Amino acid sequence: MTNLTLDHRFDSSYCSFPNDLNRIIPLLQITKLVIKCSNMGFTRLIEMLHCTSNLQTLELPLTSVIDTEYASMEKNESYKSLSNINNIKYVCIKDMCDLEQVKIIVNLCPQLEHFTTGIVRKDLEALLRFLLSNNISQLFFLCIRTVPKLCIRQVKKLIKSEKFFNDYLIKYSNSNLYLWW
Repeated sequence: MTNLTLDHRFDSSYCSFPNDLNRIIPLLQITKLVIKCSNMGFTRLIEMLHCTSNLQTLELPLTSVIDTEYASMEKNESYKSLSNINNIKYVCIKDMCDLEQVKIIVNLCPQLEHFTTGIVRKDLEALLRFLLSNNISQLFFLCIRTVPKLCIRQVKKLIKSEKFFNDYLIKYSNSNLYLWW
């Protein structure tokens, strides 16, 4: 596994990104990308993902990456083709996100198997409905960070009422809710 971390000191605006970066390290070798820098916008993320087609794991500080640029990128051919070529199976979002941001990630990563995110409690049910009812074929693990323990009851009730599946496991540990199916 070849990891690349772009931390808060990395400034993507000072180089012809990702071409200059590709001269330092062959981006096709990258299997895990951790983005910690706050200046990487959505356009730059798309450029980076196009050059890292062997990427399996992506960690994002979502609020700084998925921004207002998304609305214009949605119709862009580069964005549309990305979901056909990327192989990202594991996504971890460090910040809290909303349902629209989750939809963006799911659209970008059709091979998604493991998904970790934080979400505002009021959006929890909508998130689960979206992820479980849209038959995201590969997804089988979900971790929702920093939720109260009483959410377990809410999740079980939703799964039962919507009949999403019969065989699943829920675990709660360190304020995180884990769901396997």
